[in-house]
Amino acid sequence: MQKITQKFIENTSIEINEDVIKVFEFIASPDSVQKMMMSTDNGKPALAGIVHELEERFADCEGFPLNHEGPGKNAKNRRNVGWMIRFVMREYGYTPIDNSERTRIGADAGSEYFGNAAVYHFTNSIPNYEIASQAFVLCREMTAKDLYIKKDDPEYDRIRDGIGYINKRRKEMYLGDEFVSTFLNRAGFTGMISIADVELMFRGLKVPCRELYDALNNMIAFFDKFSVGKTMGYHEIYGSSTDKALRAFYSLDIKPEKVQQVFVFFDKWDAILRGFFNLEEDEAEGKLVSLDAPRMIIVTDDNQYWFHGLTTGYAGQGCGGTEEVLLKLGVIEKDEYPVQLEIQTYRVLHYYRENGKWTFSGEDSKRDLHRQDIDSHVNLCRRDGKLVLLQALRLKKDAMYKSIEPDLDWLCESEYFMEKPTKIRLMSNDEAVKGGYTRNWLTGDEVYQIVISDDYNREIWLTYPFEELGEDRRVNFVAFMDKLGVRFDKGKKSFLDKILSQKQSVYGTYEIGR
Repeated sequence: MQKITQKFIENTSIEINEDVIKVFEFIASPDSVQKMMMSTDNGKPALAGIVHELEERFADCEGFPLNHEGPGKNAKNRRNVGWMIRFVMREYGYTPIDNSERTRIGADAGSEYFGNAAVYHFTNSIPNYEIASQAFVLCREMTAKDLYIKKDDPEYDRIRDGIGYINKRRKEMYLGDEFVSTFLNRAGFTGMISIADVELMFRGLKVPCRELYDALNNMIAFFDKFSVGKTMGYHEIYGSSTDKALRAFYSLDIKPEKVQQVFVFFDKWDAILRGFFNLEEDEAEGKLVSLDAPRMIIVTDDNQYWFHGLTTGYAGQGCGGTEEVLLKLGVIEKDEYPVQLEIQTYRVLHYYRENGKWTFSGEDSKRDLHRQDIDSHVNLCRRDGKLVLLQALRLKKDAMYKSIEPDLDWLCESEYFMEKPTKIRLMSNDEAVKGGYTRNWLTGDEVYQIVISDDYNREIWLTYPFEELGEDRRVNFVAFMDKLGVRFDKGKKSFLDKILSQKQSVYGTYEIGR
C-alpha cells in the first residue's frame, strides 16, 4: 500500500473497503495525477482527465459502485470520488478554485455517470508530493526509514522476488550500484539512498517499500526502451507494475468472447517452463542467453497478450489486479474473499473453457518445490535453441580442507525439468571451459562439468568438481549415475563396476537408460 493511501485512510470518514482502496490508489497513481494536472493546465476539471478509465474499471465494482443502479443512484460514491481527488491534488499542491464545483467536465471526457467537478489551481509551491518525472513520484513526507518494509508486510515476498529480477536486468544494462543510487536520488529520493543501501537491496537484505520498488521497476523500464527487440518472435510484455499493467489491459480492449485461455504465474520461472519467454539478447552459437517472461498471458482466438504486474499466490496488489482482469473478462465471478480464493491459494493458475464454461487448474510453483530448497545458484537460460537449467554449487571444504562432494539429493534435484533424459556428458574442467559450459555469478565463474540432455531441446548443467574430488571420493556421483541407469557395456552392470575394475577416465558421453 502506498504511503499516500495510508494517510488517506487515517484521515477520511469514508467507509473503507477493498474497492474504496482500489479506487483511491487508481486516483493517486502517478499516471492519474499527471492526467489530472494536464486537465487542470487546460482549465478543465481534474476529474476530466481520468473519468473515462475510472468508470471503465470501477463503475460496476461491488464495494464502491459509480453507476446509477444503486440506492440514490450511487451519488454518494461519486461525491466521495470528488473528495478523493481533492485529497490527492492537495498533496501535490493544488486546491479547488472557489465556486468551481459545478463546472461541466465536457463530453470529450467520455463520462457516463459524472457531470460536474471542480477545477483546480496550483497554490502550494512546496507540496507534500511532486511528480519528479513521468516515472517517479517524490513524497516529501517520506524519510529514509520509510523506504523499507519488514517481513510482516503482505507485499514483502513479492517485492523481494521482484528485486532479484531487477538486479539481473540492471547488471545486463551495466547499471552499477553508484549509478542506481545517483539516479534515484536525482529522481526524487534526494539524500535518502546511499550506494550501500542499493547494495543491500540487491542482496535481499533490505526490501524496498512500494514507492521505491515502483521507482526501480520504472528505472528498468525506462532504460529498456533503448534496447532493441530480440529475435525468436519477441513478444511485447505490458506494464512494469500492477497499475501500468491494468492501464495497458483496458487500452487493449480485449473482447471477452474471444478469450480462450488465461495463464497466471507467481514466478517467471513457471512461465518459462511452459514456453512463455523472450530472449533478453540476440542468440549466437554457444552463447547463454538470459530470459524474460510475463506473469499473465491472455490467449484469444488470434493473439496472445502478455503482462507483468498481474500475478497469483497471495492476497496483495498484483493478485488484486489479476482478479480485476478476470472479472472484466468474465472468467470468474466474485466470491466472498477480498481476493478470489484460488488466486490467493495457487502460484500457478490456468483458466480455460470446457464445454462453453470457464474452469481452472491450480498448482504449486516449480520454483517453490525445487529451486528454493537447494543450496546453489539455479537459473534458466537458452543456448543454441535449447532451454538450459543451470545448477551450480559453491565448493565446500571439510576440516582437513578437502573438497566435499555434493550430496545425492542435490544431484537429483532438477530431474523434474525433463521427463525422459537420454544422454549425459561428463567433462574435465578444461573441456567444459573450452566448450563454453560456464556462467559468471556474483561469487565468480561456475564451470559445469555434467550436462544431461533429452530429445526435446532441454539440458541440465551441473557443477561437479571431478578433479578436486579424485576417484576415491565420488560416492554420490556413482549413486547418481546408477540411478539414471547409465550402462557402459554388456559385461559391466553398473557405473560402480567400471570405476572399481578399470583405471580409465570417466569423461565422455553416455546414453541413459538404454
